[in-house]
Amino acid sequence: MDHTSYVFRVLVPLGIWLLTSCGSVPPGPRQAPPPVAGEMVQDWIEEGRGSLGHVIYLRNDGSVPILVRTLRLTKCENTRQPCGEHQPNAAVPPGATVVLMRITPLSEFEPFSFQYTYQWRAQQ
Repeated sequence: MDHTSYVFRVLVPLGIWLLTSCGSVPPGPRQAPPPVAGEMVQDWIEEGRGSLGHVIYLRNDGSVPILVRTLRLTKCENTRQPCGEHQPNAAVPPGATVVLMRITPLSEFEPFSFQYTYQWRAQQ
């Protein structure tokens, strides 16, 4: 099953980078969206903690495990991770949240942007 693309464009000034790079923050999503009736999978992006970049999260709101087979990055501008197909092969049990990928800028002094789609299937 394909999921809709999202585009993100971020400008990370040096001052903000210095402020967010210091200190230790526990891992995990800060603001998971609430479950949506009839939707088995939710995804969202959060600004990475303690480092530059963004984290793509995915949550299985269904009653069966799922497998995320592919994650495709497109329209990458100033991203350390290459555009193209990646195989996270992430098994996601019901109710679980996983990190699909962390996207970081190649240069923290320039904006970065990307779009993504992913494919998943229910496991039996």
